[in-house]
Amino acid sequence: MNLVTVCGHNTTMLRHMLNHYKDIVDDIFVVVYLSSDKDRVLSEVQEITLDLNIEKEKLRLDTIN
Repeated sequence: MNLVTVCGHNTTMLRHMLNHYKDIVDDIFVVVYLSSDKDRVLSEVQEITLDLNIEKEKLRLDTIN
């Protein structure tokens, strides 16, 4: 089973959701919408996944500008 989610300007619920599902799913796909090259959302998502110790093999990040 896979988890697919989209994150835009707000990462508030992302930590909670990923923490809940990280040990249940096989892979996690996070699509990150960026409003500009200076948007911090991608770095916030990366920080959250690092803090939660989500294995890099299990995580796929894609960005859309």
